[in-house]
Amino acid sequence: SERARKLRSEVDDAAAHQQRGREEHAENLAVFAAALQNLETTLSGVVDGQNQELDQRIQRIDQLERDVLAYLSRVDESAEQKNSLQRRLDMVERSAFDAKEHVSAHTAKQVQMKQELESLEETKRQIESR
Repeated sequence: SERARKLRSEVDDAAAHQQRGREEHAENLAVFAAALQNLETTLSGVVDGQNQELDQRIQRIDQLERDVLAYLSRVDESAEQKNSLQRRLDMVERSAFDAKEHVSAHTAKQVQMKQELESLEETKRQIESR
């Protein structure tokens, strides 16, 4: 009976110890679960932030691509305008060259005609002076 009482006491102590262990384990699980939940929340926030940053970067890249296409279009237009202006300049230079040749030819003819006129006036003076 003493021994039974001692065994019951040891069993009760063991049961109490086991209960405390279970309670402690439950508390640790609750703390762990809360920490895990906080970590998941934090990680989710970080991932959301990174996703938002990536979305912004993608939007910026898209905008830069649109800008590049617009600039390339402007470069093409500028090249076309430059070619058009070059063709016009070439025509103007040809016209200027032709005009200079025309003026030179008329100037030479004018000089020739002036010499002929002077010669005729000289002949007229000689005839009138006889």
